[in-house]
Order: sequence, then C-alpha cells, then structure tokens
Amino acid sequence: QSPTGSGKTALACHMMSTAASRGLSSFFLVHQNELLNQTSKALWHNKLQHGIIASGRASTDAGVQLASIMTLRNRLQRYSQPSLIIIDEAHRALAKTYQDIVSYFSGAKVVGLTATPQRTDGRGLGHLFDDIVKGPSIRFLIDQGFLCDYELYGVPPVVDTDDIKTTRGDFDSKDASAKMNRPHVTGDAIEHWLRLAKGRKTVVMCVDINHA
Repeated sequence: QSPTGSGKTALACHMMSTAASRGLSSFFLVHQNELLNQTSKALWHNKLQHGIIASGRASTDAGVQLASIMTLRNRLQRYSQPSLIIIDEAHRALAKTYQDIVSYFSGAKVVGLTATPQRTDGRGLGHLFDDIVKGPSIRFLIDQGFLCDYELYGVPPVVDTDDIKTTRGDFDSKDASAKMNRPHVTGDAIEHWLRLAKGRKTVVMCVDINHA
C-alpha cells in the first residue's frame, strides 16, 4: 500500500528486473489499456524487455509479460507458470477474472499494488494476500521533494452532509449529487477557481457526471 505518485510502478519494474536477473519469469496485470501503455513505457525506461498480452498484440516468449486482465484470463493455457505475479490496483483482485488467473498459476508468488487497500463492499483481501507492507506517507514524500507541496483554500461549509444517506460506508452518490449539484455550491467553486487558479491545469472532483 503506497500513495498515488509514490512509485509503485517503479517498484514493480525493480521486482521484475530482479526476478529476470535470476532467470525467473513474471506477469504484471492491469485492467485498462491506458495502464498497459504507461507501464510498458516504464519497463522500456528500465531497459526491461517484455511481451504484452492484449487483444491485437502479437504474443512473445519474453520472461516478463505485461498483461491485460481480460485477455490473459481468456488465454491462460497458452502461457507457462510464472514465478511472480504483480497485480496493479490490487483492491480489484476479488473479481473472478483475477481469481481465475491466480488459481490457474497457483505456484506463483503474488504481490498486489494499491493506494487504497480497502473496498466499498467491505470484503477483505486477506485470503489472497498474507501481509500488508505500508509505503511512505504523502507528507513524507512532499518533505523529501518527491511530490510537490500544496496550498489549501476552503470556504465555509455550504452543504449539510449529516443527512446524506450512506451506502457501504460511503455517501450514496444519488443523494450526494442532489445535495451538491446546486447553484450556490457549483457557483462558489467556479468563483474561487477564477480567483485562485484561472488558466491553470485543474482537476475537479465531482459526485457524478451531472455534477461535473
């Protein structure tokens, strides 16, 4: 478990490179095509030759394989047992597709990477992972110069969240959207953005598409 931006992909590259230097094969599992491309760039940056298991990609016998979850699940019998499986976004690993892969390659060591080792449905990951290793905090990474620092601005609360329904420990998105998607909320957000950050690249966290 380590925060976004802390170098989980770099850590995975190091583990796979170390495994390769010992003649051990490894799979890195991702769930999105965008992550395939990002991770492939990181592997090449580390001079680690690899194959890509994905729709439309030619198969190779490289000892390091970067795999789309769905494609690998549908081609299990084509591949030999790896020594190491690394699962990106490991909080997703309870899905049947992941479970099928891990069960098929039951002799592999399994490492999961995630910034958020908990699920909104409350189900645990203990049957798949024996231990949790906690990485550095965001504050530590900022203090060491690995992440940029920030200035935080706020306004007086304009929405009473106490009466928003909760589902599995989180706000119910439909109810939260009805409370948040109001002119005095979105208008305040835009007003403060114009004053403080106009013209800068911006990420806006919203409840749902309508709110966005």
